[in-house]
Parts: sequence; C-alpha cells; structure tokens
Amino acid sequence: MFAVVFATLACKAAPTTAAREVRVCSEGENMPFSNGRAEGFEDRIAELFAEDVGARVQHVSLAPGAVLDRASIEGNGCDVVIGVPRRLQLMPATRPYYRAGWVFVTSKALGEPVSSLDDARLQKLRIGVPVVGGHGAELAPVHALARRGITLNVRKFPVYVDDPADPAPLAELRALSAGEIDVAILWGPHAGWFVEDRTKLSITKVEPEVDHGEPLAYDVAIGARDDALRDELDAFLARRARDVDAIVRTYGVPR
Repeated sequence: MFAVVFATLACKAAPTTAAREVRVCSEGENMPFSNGRAEGFEDRIAELFAEDVGARVQHVSLAPGAVLDRASIEGNGCDVVIGVPRRLQLMPATRPYYRAGWVFVTSKALGEPVSSLDDARLQKLRIGVPVVGGHGAELAPVHALARRGITLNVRKFPVYVDDPADPAPLAELRALSAGEIDVAILWGPHAGWFVEDRTKLSITKVEPEVDHGEPLAYDVAIGARDDALRDELDAFLARRARDVDAIVRTYGVPR
C-alpha cells in the first residue's frame, strides 16, 4: 500500500516539460505589422507558427527600425523576425510569403490615378513622401523623384514620430484629404491599412518596380536565427500557406 502511495506522489511531483519558447522580435508600434498588444499581421503569423509547432511566443518589442539592424537582432536574442526583406540578407530567411512595394494614393477627384513615376503630372502635383532621415536619403521614392528633377514640390513626412497613435501614414493621408498635397506615396501595407474610404481614394502600385537599379518593391520573408529554424519556418509556410495568406489579406495589404 505504501509503495502504491509513494509511486502516486512521485508521479504528481514529477516536473512537467516546459513549453518551447520562440523569441519573436518586432517593432512595438507599427501597424499593420505589429504593436505592443500583438494585434498586427506579423504578430498573428508568429502565433500561428507557435501553434503549429507546439511552442509559445515571447514577443520582444524593439525600437523603430531596429528589426532591420543585424546588431540589434543579435543583441536582443531574436529567434525570429517575421517580416524581413530577403534582399537585405540580415539573417537566414525563408521563401517569401508576400511581396510589398510603394504605392501612390490619390483622390479620385484628380481623375486618372497616378501609377508611374514618369507620369508628367508629377512635375507639378504636390507630393507627400515618408522620410527616415532629415533629407529622406534612406527611402527609394525620394531618390526616384529626384532622378526626375522632382524636388521642389515634394513634402516630407518623418516616419518616426513621438506619438505612436499618430503615425506618419496618417499625417500624409490627412494632408491629402485636406488638399495640402495631391499625391501621397506610402508603403503598400501602410496604405492598405490606413486608407479607409476607397470610394474617395485610389491606391495604385508605383511603377517601375526597379528604378535605375533601386527596388521600389521586394519580397518579404521570415528571418530566423539559424538555418535549422529557417528550414522549420519554411516547412510551416508550405503547410499553412493558405492561412498565412488569409491573414495578410485580412489587413488589406495590396498584392
């Protein structure tokens, strides 16, 4: 009897196996990609991966822009970064799970939407562009416009602002609605998320996709800390391709 009781107590006292943990790094406030409440589509894809492989996600919020910095990724012990441009080769990356690019947003009152950087109207229209640095040198649309001599009619909107509740895309769209600019150039996922009234505004892909060797659209993949985890993520993307694509579409990302 005592042996039975002892065996039962021993079973109850046996430690349980801890769930596998995956550290997923993302920007704290950058919808529709991610935020501090894990509401973005990259957050949802991370949770889907964890569910698929029987793990749990530890969300790690990085400073704006840090997800594109190798030292920050390594310094924060990131296992996974859900959205990385494949061309940057920051870390081992999966096959692409969507393609993103810059878009023009124009009022339908303008008439024919702007879709090409070579549209003659851009020489005179007032154009809003997001910028990272003081002169916007980091972002391809600024270069593309400057190559065409379009500089004086360009208004720059800083990407990184103090109030995360009022991100740069909203500032551009407010200026467009107020008639302060005629064209807003936005990153496609931002436009898909923040443009609410499609009856008044048009979203068109910026052409060409590559301008004088500089890409204005690129494939987006999932970055992993090593090749083994990259291969596991690739297998997940193959198994759950429809689910991942459905998540991206839910957030209005232009395809």
